Amino acid sequence: MPNLSGAITASAEAGLQIVRLSSVCPPSAVRPHIQEGYLLGEYPEMSGTEQKENYFPYEMDFGRRLVAKFAFAPASFWKNDNFPQVTKSALYPSEKSDPLFRLALGVKKQLGG
Repeated sequence: MPNLSGAITASAEAGLQIVRLSSVCPPSAVRPHIQEGYLLGEYPEMSGTEQKENYFPYEMDFGRRLVAKFAFAPASFWKNDNFPQVTKSALYPSEKSDPLFRLALGVKKQLGG
């Protein structure tokens, strides 16, 4: 991943653009501001098949990128008194207070989930 440099980072070398959600979402979308989320996409964008024909399929398949994989042991992680555990209600705002959550539920329902 390229180093982040502001609200939007674009790297032609890595073929990647990164958008910091807290910079582009309104404050009423609580989660991106608390959890520090990002959107990733290919860069530069290839709008037509003519451009994509100049590359091998593996070079253009954004789905082949693994962003992160974590192993997390919460029982041992939260034992430091200088770093208290964040409450569940702060990390996962309720449906009433998070319009983005309601939107996600609507998308999930449309997808049959």
